[in-house]
Amino acid sequence: MSLLSNGLRVQGSIVASRYIHNRMLNFAALHDIKPINQSFPMTVDGITKAMSTLEAGNMRYRGILIPEATPSL
Repeated sequence: MSLLSNGLRVQGSIVASRYIHNRMLNFAALHDIKPINQSFPMTVDGITKAMSTLEAGNMRYRGILIPEATPSL
């Protein structure tokens, strides 16, 4: 009941076999199918923008946080 009263849900799915995954990946490679990403910098402003985009329902497909390059020591 604590899950329901807090608005949480548990969800699962059956994962396809390795053979089906390989067929899917081969099909995607053959037809040059690539994911569509929305990238955001991994900064306070970037994370804030990503979260506001998500909360507004405007995140499409996949949101990715990109870390900034760190200087070599």
